[in-house]
Amino acid sequence: KADLFLAVKGNYIELGTIRTLQRQSIFCANYFPDVETRQPGLPLEGLLGYDLMVTTKSFQVDWLTERMGPERVALLHHGYGPAVHRPHFDRQTRDHEWDISYIGNASPRKLAWMAVVCRAFPDKRIAVAGFGWPQLIGIGQLVGATILPAAIGEDFARLAGRSAINLAFHYGRPAGSAWEDLVSTRTFELPACQGFMLHIDNDEVRTLFTVGQEIDVFADADQLIERIGYYLPRPDERETMAMAAYARAVPAYSYHSRAADLIALVEARSSITGG
Repeated sequence: KADLFLAVKGNYIELGTIRTLQRQSIFCANYFPDVETRQPGLPLEGLLGYDLMVTTKSFQVDWLTERMGPERVALLHHGYGPAVHRPHFDRQTRDHEWDISYIGNASPRKLAWMAVVCRAFPDKRIAVAGFGWPQLIGIGQLVGATILPAAIGEDFARLAGRSAINLAFHYGRPAGSAWEDLVSTRTFELPACQGFMLHIDNDEVRTLFTVGQEIDVFADADQLIERIGYYLPRPDERETMAMAAYARAVPAYSYHSRAADLIALVEARSSITGG
């Protein structure tokens, strides 16, 4: 006697299962957090069968709307988990273990960004943490960087806090896809940990944070190098911006807030009234 069935991405949930639930007057919603809908275990007919598709990717909205109609599609960004993405260090000491860090799984696009950083700052303490980095072809370009194990949960928060500059860029365009991430979970998690964030520039991240006051951005390799060089010797400015970004993100960008927004969407688009 459920009112709502909620899938997060919904791997291996077939259309027949969704239809069975809908025949029992159960509203079916999918909170979809991935860049690409065409993946193993994600039949398109199943995704399009939900009563409501809530995507974290703005570039999917028009595509989904064409296939499902505007009343069955909504945008709701990623967020952070308050239980783990929080400050884990003494801000008064400003004793950073790392000058520059990147937290995220490996990809060729990410390797290219980090190779630029390693060449430009050979004397700085650089950390890279995530799955797949040691196996990545071309990893030898990261001369001087320390490759750490994947940083998840509280390990993520600790590394973000121990880093003077946290870089934020994304996987790149998946093979055969026309889409590419503009923001990701780290866009919200780093500020929630009070980490100073230097994010790849795009219009979407500028709607979420004020550039120059809460975070800063870069558009190309030259600007990335210039911005790192500017902020490394300016701990007070980094501190002020990190705290402003924290105030923007916490609690507004938490998954608690996202869940409340999601329930409001469901209530607005179904007969569910909160029971």
